[in-house]
Amino acid sequence: MTENIEGVFNEYWREKIIESSRRGKDGKARSGKVVGAGYTPYGYAYADGHLTIVESEAAVVRQIYQWYLVGDDNRRPMGIFAIAEKLSAMGLPTPGEKLNRPRKRQRGMWGRNAVYYIVTNETYCGTWRWARTSETVAGVASAPSAKLSPSVCPLSLTA
Repeated sequence: MTENIEGVFNEYWREKIIESSRRGKDGKARSGKVVGAGYTPYGYAYADGHLTIVESEAAVVRQIYQWYLVGDDNRRPMGIFAIAEKLSAMGLPTPGEKLNRPRKRQRGMWGRNAVYYIVTNETYCGTWRWARTSETVAGVASAPSAKLSPSVCPLSLTA
């Protein structure tokens, strides 16, 4: 009997903590700060709740978009694999090297996934999504939903 009462109280406090945490994150996002836990996107640094541009990495991101949308010297748009090969040939540091992650490849060897992540990441357009969730009803997952932070430092692709 005592365990049941204790379980009810624990559940109540758990819900209160979740609600308080959610309110804090919502407030942080409304004030224009970045909410989330995880890695900072390549080309950015995190400081005091905001993303700031790291110019040396931002130049690489701009080059990736240039190759992907417009093309290289031949003026033909490049695919993700071709961009990864070109970046590897140039020996530029990868996003994983920025994070000091263990590497399977040599330093400066770009993979398709790194390029794909940069090309498809909304952060480079100034949108920061957080609290990504997907609900499962009767074993079928619905489309993920997310909350948007109103202002994030967009990486200018024209500079």
